[in-house]
Amino acid sequence: FTINQAAPKLTFASSEVSKTTLDTPFTNELTIKTDGAITFNSTNKSVATVNRSSGRVTIKSAGTTTITVKAAEGTNYKAGNAEYTLTVTNGLAIVSISDDCYGKTGTPASFHVEAAGTGITYQWQYRTAGMTDWKAPAQASAQTADYTFNLKTSYDNIEVRCIVSDDSGNEVISETRKANVFAFTSQPADAIASEGEAVNFEVSAIGNNVTYQWYYKRPNSTWKKTTVAGATTAVLPITASTVNDGTSYRCVITDEAGNKINSTAALLTVDNSLRITGISEDAYDVNGESVTFHIDAAGQGNLTFQWQYKLAGESKWRTPAQASAKTADYVFKLRPSYDNIEVRCIVTDASGNSVTSDVRKANVFAITGQPQDAELELGEQTTFAVEAVGKDLAYQWFYMRPEGSWKKVTVTGYNTAALVITANSKNDGTKFQCRITDGLGNMLISAAALLTQK
Repeated sequence: FTINQAAPKLTFASSEVSKTTLDTPFTNELTIKTDGAITFNSTNKSVATVNRSSGRVTIKSAGTTTITVKAAEGTNYKAGNAEYTLTVTNGLAIVSISDDCYGKTGTPASFHVEAAGTGITYQWQYRTAGMTDWKAPAQASAQTADYTFNLKTSYDNIEVRCIVSDDSGNEVISETRKANVFAFTSQPADAIASEGEAVNFEVSAIGNNVTYQWYYKRPNSTWKKTTVAGATTAVLPITASTVNDGTSYRCVITDEAGNKINSTAALLTVDNSLRITGISEDAYDVNGESVTFHIDAAGQGNLTFQWQYKLAGESKWRTPAQASAKTADYVFKLRPSYDNIEVRCIVTDASGNSVTSDVRKANVFAITGQPQDAELELGEQTTFAVEAVGKDLAYQWFYMRPEGSWKKVTVTGYNTAALVITANSKNDGTKFQCRITDGLGNMLISAAALLTQK
């Protein structure tokens, strides 16, 4: 008798498959209904090869090939075939990037990126601590796989990354890496002090688990380890004495890897002469607020202080009545007449020696002249004027009609110290005031002046 063979079923999950040269071997799932032997083939083996029995495809290069499957005639099924198109493009990928970097200032930091693809180009970028935007470095190495730059303190915690591109216009961005620095960010400063005065030698540093050790060197001697309290901290407290006059101090920092850096040396000079070591800067504030002038001085014994002041236009110095005028901190409240006041301090030591400080000034933000009420005939003009002292003053006039609220004046002169108003039927009974702002954002409001018509 005759067996009627059925048509086989050979169907790939995808009729078109896209891959890159970086992709791993794969299989396009095949639905089969046949009892005949099946074999797979690739029409372009330079692009991809295929296992003849399993259909597992291995990519070789960019291009296009057709993967076919053929079923031989079986007992119950006829012969048959199916195919799908495989398109392979050049792939681009970052394989690896070097780890974070750490080192001393002046030493090179190097970052390396490994990438796979064709026609690869590189562009490194950096972003220092606090920056939001990435920048392209100027170094030639920033356009290679190995980016190198010398570390400096401002590069601590710097971030770097690499943009890798291929000849097809594809690009990928690497993960971010960081560089950290082991360095001093501030050095100890020379100090001049009176005998018995406390002095602090101080450093600051960055690095991994930094430790500190201070050393000292007397004149014509060698460096020795300091053992006083604070010798293993960033701040070394020293009491000035004739013994340590002319002594130098330095700090050695060590990181967790054992790297060491020496600070610069700071010299301690013991000087018992009377001298002023510091005084506050000029002062500025709003009328009625307190200002403080502070002075630092050194010398033998207990020092005494006497502040003096001189108002604008005066030639002679006066002695203030405040108790604070006999201390290192002279405090007084500002008022309009104190604008441009000058102050100074006379410091006296136990032996009666005196020294006078530099002069400092105080300026006041205050209204010194208020706008006045005006009674006018219809059509008559008046000027509402305000006078003020302060820094970078700005003016804004306001008006308020009877039973109304304050509104900004918009006529000519609204932002000056003098506002010209013409009496009319609408502004009878209107009040005017000026709001004055200084360059620091402080505001003062003048008295309200009333406009009435006769």
